[in-house]
Amino acid sequence: MTACQKDGYKAKIKKEVDNLDELILLVVLGEASAIAGSKLIKEKGIVAVPINKTHHNPSYVLAYQENHISNLGTKFLSYIKDYFGTL
Repeated sequence: MTACQKDGYKAKIKKEVDNLDELILLVVLGEASAIAGSKLIKEKGIVAVPINKTHHNPSYVLAYQENHISNLGTKFLSYIKDYFGTL
């Protein structure tokens, strides 16, 4: 919502969805429009319009099973935390 305000508009959210398939279905049916990462929109019949000079940006996560991570996974997680901590 902060990015919308910084871009100069107030989003009118009527429904939140649980997954990308539901979002795409609502857009295809003409019941919604959405802001989403450009690489996510590949559905025939949906037009993806690039947005320039915006405060929106994608968020990425590193995911792993909570109670199980291998030694290599632990090293990779440490590397990612160190790398992105310096950006």
